[in-house]
Amino acid sequence: MHKAIFIMIMTAALLYISAAGGADYGKERPIATLVGSEQMQPATEGHIAAWSDNRSGNFDIFMYDLETGLEKWVCINPFFQINPAVSGERIVWQDMRAGNGDIYMYDVINRTESAVIAAEGN
Repeated sequence: MHKAIFIMIMTAALLYISAAGGADYGKERPIATLVGSEQMQPATEGHIAAWSDNRSGNFDIFMYDLETGLEKWVCINPFFQINPAVSGERIVWQDMRAGNGDIYMYDVINRTESAVIAAEGN
């Protein structure tokens, strides 16, 4: 009898904790809704959502961590960054900063950006 009451109390406590933590599993929620800007080309994998966003006047790459609820500017540059893709803890995109379509990568864990392919031509 005491064991059944203990299990019921623990179950209720766990349900309360998950509800208080803001877990909305199975429900859609907006992650980028800025008036006057356009968000496009979303890509997701695991806990990372990435997209191209023109809130700065040209398209840059942003990410949203679904686990922490934090948005981050991945790459801001005066030229276009478009076509993001996510693989594990890495985000890649097409970057026009050198005048052609190079490929850059952002490592979410190490918080570093690097050129994957930077060559003449598209």
